[in-house]
Amino acid sequence: MAIKYSVSLLLKILLILWAENLAMIELKKAYPDDIGRIIPLLYDEFGLEKMSGRRLERQKESFRKLFGIHWNSKQDHIGYILEEDKKISGFIAYIFSERMILDKIYKFCNMSAWAVRKGSRSSALSLTMPVKELIEEGYTITNLSPSPSAYDVFRKLHGFRDLETHYILIPYIPSVSRRSSVSVSINEEVELSGVSDFVRKNYEDSAPYGAQMLHIRTSSDSCSVIFKKTYYKRYIPASGILFVSDPEVFIKNIQLLRSVINRKSGTAVMITDSRFINGKNINFSYVKKMHNPKLFWSERFEKDRIDNLYSENLL
Repeated sequence: MAIKYSVSLLLKILLILWAENLAMIELKKAYPDDIGRIIPLLYDEFGLEKMSGRRLERQKESFRKLFGIHWNSKQDHIGYILEEDKKISGFIAYIFSERMILDKIYKFCNMSAWAVRKGSRSSALSLTMPVKELIEEGYTITNLSPSPSAYDVFRKLHGFRDLETHYILIPYIPSVSRRSSVSVSINEEVELSGVSDFVRKNYEDSAPYGAQMLHIRTSSDSCSVIFKKTYYKRYIPASGILFVSDPEVFIKNIQLLRSVINRKSGTAVMITDSRFINGKNINFSYVKKMHNPKLFWSERFEKDRIDNLYSENLL
């Protein structure tokens, strides 16, 4: 599908590119070996000098992981840089993956860590332009934590749609009873031969990054949930839900799952995107509107088919 830009936007893009040529600014692919040149930009623009302790170490580790080729991607680059007089002035990270869905391979790209030095902000728009190539190549693209400016650019200029606008906080409440017809297994307890190839592959690819899996089975149905420990409001330990195989089973057994997942992970709260529970209400939970909604582009999948795996949420 061709991308249609308005005349005013095209003129703006042409003016930016013309100005970049005068300033000797070049747009180039970024590679894992560029880590030493790009990391200082990320540290400066994301304010790592204001962080300390465990939060600082977590952020540093997340940035370092952006420079790996993950999940057997056939792409050899990890995004794009702006180079001004041979110095890095901008960067946007691409996290590539290929996934087998219903016996067909689909290509995905998660965009992350868009950073441009203050003196080069007028050139920031050009860092987003290669997304047109990804769209033409049939990629499903996500931007799970856009800044306000990134949200505006990808939504208005590139035609991305909202993937998620709300998340749900589900605090830990101990469960004192369990129906005899319900069985719950977690991580190594899960009999992988009893789950679909799709779910098994998702778990095997995400487990090396600290993800865990829970499988619940009742007399009539089952559901697999992949999650990872994260932090809410920087310091509150939380279980971030990345994937739910059956939202109806998930929501029907949520009182048991909120207890098991939080207890096993040592977390105080579960955090799930609204689409993972089909917008249903959960007792003793809190609905929070995202400051900047998650975004996606896909010609093949609607948002209820797109999870948070194979993304920055695992790094």
